[in-house]
Amino acid sequence: MAIKVGDIVEYMGVRQRVMGIYRDGTVSLSKCELFTFQPLSELTLVESVELPTIKTGDVVIIKNIPKEEQAFAYPREVSFILRASKDQQPFIVEDIDDGAFGLCAYLSINGTIRAFYAYCLEKINHYDMI
Repeated sequence: MAIKVGDIVEYMGVRQRVMGIYRDGTVSLSKCELFTFQPLSELTLVESVELPTIKTGDVVIIKNIPKEEQAFAYPREVSFILRASKDQQPFIVEDIDDGAFGLCAYLSINGTIRAFYAYCLEKINHYDMI
């Protein structure tokens, strides 16, 4: 099974999440410094994350993300916005991109479109707007 963004791997004895996979065969990991890259070939897959099946127009919530992943998962100002908003606030998926860093969904937060890795999201199948 191929390793993808969001999977839990072991690298040098530490379990951590894959935050980015690059064309040169390197990865970013959640418990390593930002802008440090490790060889994909040296990772051991521990847990393959199941990504939600989402499309434009779906309603999702943003899962609680561990602090060490937040800098990778979304811009810092978004974490402040999420903490200020009510828990499990629903967002509408504005667009989807399955680009170089894995499946991302674009959500409108306070009028600004932000990208989120799909593993950070949970699809809500039945949501009633009041």
